[in-house]
Amino acid sequence: MPCICAGSVSVDGFVLPGAETHYAPDMRIEPKHIKIELALDILNHSAHAKITHTVAGHGGQTLKLDGIAFKDVRVTALDGHEISYSYDDNQILIVWASVVHEEEQRQVQVQYDVVNPIQGLIFSVPDEQYPNRPFYVFTDHETERARYWLACVDYPAVRTSLEFFLTYPKGLVCLANGLLQDEAAVDGESICSHWLLSFPCPSYLCCFGVGNFSAYQDTSVDGMEVKYFADASFSADCLQRSFQSTPGMLRWLSNKVGAKFPFPKYFQLATTGIRGAMENISLVTWGQQWLLDEQLEKEWRVLFDQINIHEMAHSYFGDALVCRHFEHSWLKESWATYMEYVWMEEHVGTDMSQFDLLECAHAYMQEADTKYARPIVTRRYDSSWNLFDRHLYPGGAWRIHMLRRLLGEDCFWQGVRVYVAENQAKLVETEDFRRALERESALNLNRFFDQWIYGRGYPKLRGQFLYDLETRTVTICLEQVQDSNWSRFEFDLEVELTDDLGKVHHVTLRFALGGNGVPVQAATTVKLHGNPRMIRFDPESNVLFNLELSVGEDILVTTASTAGDIRNRIWAFTELIRDGSSSCLRRVQDLILCEPFFGVRVKVAQVLGSSNLVAAADILSAMVRHEQHPMALERVVFAAAVCQHSKVREAVLTRLQEGHSLPYRAHAALLFALASQNQIEDVPFVMECIRDPRTQKSWHAMLLAGSLTALAEYHLSAFRHASTIGDIFALLRDSTSYGRVPEYARPAAVKAFARFGSRLDSCALVSEAVAVVVDLLRDADYFVRKAAVEGLVSLRAANQVAAVSAVRLSLARQDVPWLERQLVGLRGGERAESGVVECLKKDVDTMIHQCKRMEQQLHQQASTDMQS
Repeated sequence: MPCICAGSVSVDGFVLPGAETHYAPDMRIEPKHIKIELALDILNHSAHAKITHTVAGHGGQTLKLDGIAFKDVRVTALDGHEISYSYDDNQILIVWASVVHEEEQRQVQVQYDVVNPIQGLIFSVPDEQYPNRPFYVFTDHETERARYWLACVDYPAVRTSLEFFLTYPKGLVCLANGLLQDEAAVDGESICSHWLLSFPCPSYLCCFGVGNFSAYQDTSVDGMEVKYFADASFSADCLQRSFQSTPGMLRWLSNKVGAKFPFPKYFQLATTGIRGAMENISLVTWGQQWLLDEQLEKEWRVLFDQINIHEMAHSYFGDALVCRHFEHSWLKESWATYMEYVWMEEHVGTDMSQFDLLECAHAYMQEADTKYARPIVTRRYDSSWNLFDRHLYPGGAWRIHMLRRLLGEDCFWQGVRVYVAENQAKLVETEDFRRALERESALNLNRFFDQWIYGRGYPKLRGQFLYDLETRTVTICLEQVQDSNWSRFEFDLEVELTDDLGKVHHVTLRFALGGNGVPVQAATTVKLHGNPRMIRFDPESNVLFNLELSVGEDILVTTASTAGDIRNRIWAFTELIRDGSSSCLRRVQDLILCEPFFGVRVKVAQVLGSSNLVAAADILSAMVRHEQHPMALERVVFAAAVCQHSKVREAVLTRLQEGHSLPYRAHAALLFALASQNQIEDVPFVMECIRDPRTQKSWHAMLLAGSLTALAEYHLSAFRHASTIGDIFALLRDSTSYGRVPEYARPAAVKAFARFGSRLDSCALVSEAVAVVVDLLRDADYFVRKAAVEGLVSLRAANQVAAVSAVRLSLARQDVPWLERQLVGLRGGERAESGVVECLKKDVDTMIHQCKRMEQQLHQQASTDMQS
């Protein structure tokens, strides 16, 4: 599954107080095969289940099956053995009267009804307000949500073969893990489909779907059927456009890992009801918002292919080799993320793959710097779902990349192939991977794993760059300055210096730990033939680190403009911006508009946007005007949106004249940037865009959701603009109502309405906003409910703690820690009682705004003087 992350609040940042240490369950009785018989009633969101477990003994007598809120539970032994059972709405406890001995097998059947399950089994049925809503049922389990419809041991350590007998209305398409064995008419109106998966499968990868689906049959790969499905409203052409890279990826992947594809088919199903994608064995599911039309393909082609290869890589890393328990999940998610990079490296190009690697580094570092730094492998967590963060995906991917660089290409990939071959259809732990690499490399990797996998954080480097003109000698001295509770790391850092005579000098900075665990300062001296002209740190991207180092404007300019790798070009631009002098910023503006690779332009725009430099508006406005790459425009515009400046506004308005020929996400970003300028004369433009039928019917409602988000950015004075505020409030409020906007836009509408309400100084409107959002806590849409919770936090509605707490009854248990964190924010967000405090805060805000205005005016006057 691609990364979807949540924040956290606690002493150490990652866990809430009282978090437990988790372990895989004991298996004295182990399920080996599950026969799933389901009579599906899609219209009524229910099913009758008959689940038969074939179990093997290891000297035990009890089996605990997870199962939440089942109705009319009955348990029967099918082989004559005496059993007793109990059910407490959470687990079915089955006790045999006699011990189940080693190698002995027994069978037990559990029957029950499932009605409106909270999670796991997702139904979609059209109604009067949404007559075009898809008609289907499908499953989505990661990490612990199978238990909401399937009686099972809902942990990855238990893997069984699966057999489905699914009964459903005629005329629908049925899909499941494994291969279709038979379809038979049950009566005049129903069909029963029989599917079989012989490969052992954990509960979170068990999957089926039944619905009114369109399909596209792609070319087979080594005799394996490859096919794609979606709601019938999507054409076969859309499916082909979206998934077109799949056959080539399947061939490449099996060759890369040195093993035949482990499963009998490769189907992909896109539906509503999920926001990411999920690597279920032989039946990958996607949120249908990823499907591409011709316009979205311009922005998301590469991203779609990344997700595609990510989920496919799980077929080996996670599906064929299953992590024993959740603490080892990096063995699947980090691997799947890293295979995105490897695919791009070989098929998209060096710059694009290096950009992906850099994006991984920045995403992980941001989480480590602003939220928490945790070990990649840890047993202490609030919920297994919380492990699926930026540490697990990009952070772990970088660790795998460093291992690859440390071992070398041939040795690393041979070690990976051995690891895959030896552990097919087995459970794996982190030490299994380490040992496989050690056997191939003859290296002791314990130190690496202690520091990078079981430790926390990454190296933050700071130091000095000194040049002696008389002796033409450069001295570089760096030290690790990360937080004291982070790890200290041993590694080599390669440095490449080029002098103005063209001579290239290579040196190595070696970080080694002293006896007390404190790293010795790494330093080196280089004798040059001429003056230093360009410098590159870690030019081959061997190590994960962050570097702050002043090397002088001229060297930075040359590095930014001519370095062969994008990582060092971005670093040089960042240092020029960090310098902040008018000279450095002029060089940035001159160079960035000529930068050939869009990813560098994106990163420089983001650094400028977060710099708080007044001069950044000049550069960003020029970048908005000039940017033509569809993968860059959205992000460049969002970076510029933080600058309230007339030049940014003018640039945004100029680009908006391109209208609906703009890519969807870039168009939405431009509207957001326009609203961020907070000019009342632009409000009608944004509101008209929202009402435009082309926006209302935009692909996946992307432009509509973005337009609503943009409108919420206005922060207007109630005294001066009461009428406009009322219009915005009414439009956003109405957009939250069931049936008023496409379903994909409703969560965005709720968040936008709450954000706008949180910025109002009208008590009456704020109270109305709170009341509207509280009602949405009971909405049928899971994503609307979550948006409502977050909305009440932004509204600081501390008096609604009880209402928000009640939402836990409609959440899967793995989501409850998320709710607890929201409640922490809500309890701390009560509005000040004192009117004096409120007035003082407003006065401070006004003064800050006036100071910024004066600073901008002075800068503009200085620019005018320079031009004259």
